[in-house]
Amino acid sequence: MFIFELLALLAFLGTAVYGYRKNDRNILLLSSFCLVIAFAGPAAMSGYTAGLTAPL
Repeated sequence: MFIFELLALLAFLGTAVYGYRKNDRNILLLSSFCLVIAFAGPAAMSGYTAGLTAPL
């Protein structure tokens, strides 16, 4: 999970810098999605797998 978070944060940094330089709102939106995935993605994935393995 650490590598996933690190890659998403690096994607955020790269797209944010590129979006600011080109003044492109769509790229900045993509960078914000990368940031959300970096922080909320691992918790959502672990909760999903815990829910699948939990007994009914």
